[in-house]
Amino acid sequence: MIESEGNISLAPGGNGAMYIEMKNKGALKHMRDNGVKYIYITPIDNVLLKLADPTCVGYLVKNSFDIVSTYVKKAYPE
Repeated sequence: MIESEGNISLAPGGNGAMYIEMKNKGALKHMRDNGVKYIYITPIDNVLLKLADPTCVGYLVKNSFDIVSTYVKKAYPE
């Protein structure tokens, strides 16, 4: 997210705040106005998550879901 001209927002309220900021900064309207139907958001700290996972995205589209979430179960939870 852009804080102001030439400045990127750094940790603007944590991960969850990203969604309200997308609305407040006009990103959602911009995507809607430009025909974007889907967005794929993933945390940067999950190296095992497949980027733009075609199975996950296909499942979402095929079933007309609003959201799909995936995870990798820890082998050793300690």
